Amino acid sequence: MASFLRKVASAAVNLSFRRTADATKVNANLTPCGFGRIGSSGLCSQVARDSVTTTAAVDSSVEDSNRSEAELDVLYKRLEVEVRGHDPAVLRSYEWFATTAAKHLGITVTRTWVPPVHLYRRRALKSAFAHGKHIVHYEFRTYFRVMELVKLTGSTADTYLEYIQRNLPEGVAMKVTKERIEKLPPHIRPPIAAK
Repeated sequence: MASFLRKVASAAVNLSFRRTADATKVNANLTPCGFGRIGSSGLCSQVARDSVTTTAAVDSSVEDSNRSEAELDVLYKRLEVEVRGHDPAVLRSYEWFATTAAKHLGITVTRTWVPPVHLYRRRALKSAFAHGKHIVHYEFRTYFRVMELVKLTGSTADTYLEYIQRNLPEGVAMKVTKERIEKLPPHIRPPIAAK
């Protein structure tokens, strides 16, 4: 019984951070030394393997940051996020979520507005070919919400858009319009001042 209690007391949670191309994932190893294995080398060998992979991930991230310092980040003058769906309550809730996330990331939301509702109406007979007096009216309403964000860097915009797109409710579509700031092409010169 005492050895069982020692094994339980020595149980530890080993978190290993592994960097992937898209995001950082956290893996938890909840197996203590000696549980389900013969001998007590289970956790120790796991720690040694994880420390090697963590070191390799840190070294590769340093190399990636050195490469990205040479490249300039993209600048966006304006970002317009339009969401559309058939339930106005869902769109109102999602607009609150997206604007709150923008405020937490330090992104300036200049305005949000509600464009007019798009109505699509159709008439159809109840039966396939007869009974012309029995007509059914169908109506599809599409509601919109638009948010305008200004003065963003490319990395901030990518992070924010990925976050709000991953949390997009079911039945809601999103359209993003970006206005990018570019340098003037080299063949265009400033005007020569008049003498």
